[in-house]
Amino acid sequence: RESKAPVSVNLKQMLDEILLLMDRRFAELGVSVSIDLPPDITVAGFPAELRQVFTNLIANAAEAAGQGGEVSVRIAPHSAGASSNGQKLPDGATVIIADNGAGIADDIRPHLFQPFFTTKGERGTGLGLWVSRGIINKHGGVIEITSNTGDLTHGTAVSVFLASNPIITAGD
Repeated sequence: RESKAPVSVNLKQMLDEILLLMDRRFAELGVSVSIDLPPDITVAGFPAELRQVFTNLIANAAEAAGQGGEVSVRIAPHSAGASSNGQKLPDGATVIIADNGAGIADDIRPHLFQPFFTTKGERGTGLGLWVSRGIINKHGGVIEITSNTGDLTHGTAVSVFLASNPIITAGD
């Protein structure tokens, strides 16, 4: 069982482990992965929950990229005061998972975080993004999706901001 209190989570180490475990899936999907993971970026959190979020987001990106597609996973450290959509953010880091798939249509975007909404038919439960947002909210973080469906530029990027020392809300 996971500890009741948040622990220090090394984001590079966690993402490296997830990517290693998913290596075979990337090969099956014919997806290449590029990474930019600076060492020594830690956040306080619940590792199993954060692992669930990042595994889900990386799997979504790989499926969206499809055969011959590309997924990029990177960490951007944040100093206090940097803002996201005008929101002042504390010290922390943003994990950005991007793909060069077709992108997400405008009419679908408003439904992405709704429970049981899926674009995957029988293969999806429609709970991945909903659960992920709940976990990130619990960690005092922010999850955002940007997507482009243009002919020349297309793809989706999911950004997850996590504070170094968040105020974690009671969950369970």
